[in-house]
Amino acid sequence: MGVASFTHHHGPWTVADVLALPEDRSVRYELLGESLVMSPAPGLRHQRASYRLHVALDAAAQAAEAPVEVLEAVNVTLPSGLVVPDIVVADAGATAEDASASTPTRCGRSRSRPPSPGSTRRSP
Repeated sequence: MGVASFTHHHGPWTVADVLALPEDRSVRYELLGESLVMSPAPGLRHQRASYRLHVALDAAAQAAEAPVEVLEAVNVTLPSGLVVPDIVVADAGATAEDASASTPTRCGRSRSRPPSPGSTRRSP
C-alpha cells in the first residue's frame, strides 16, 4: 500500500490507516471511532507543563518503587481507536518491548486531552 494520505482516503478509518500516515511533527493524528482527528502540535507552555508533570510522576513512581513507566505522547490503541495522550503511566511489563508503534490498552490508565478548538475531524 504506499504512503497513506488523508485527502485520498475513502471509507471508515482504522488504526492501521492512521499508523500508515506519514509522520508530521506539526500535527497529532488520533482515531476516535472511525473518524480521523487532526490537532495542531502542542505549544511551548503546554510542552513545559507536560514535561514538569512527567518529571513529577516519574519521581513519585521511582520513590514508590512502582513497576510503571511514565511516557509522553505515545500511541495508545483503544477499542474505540487510537489516541496520543500527553502522558501515559504504563505497567512496566507492558512496555518492556517496543511494540512497533503503539502501547496496548492493558498498559493501564491514560489521560487524553479532548480535541482542541483548532483540531479537524475527518469522518468516513
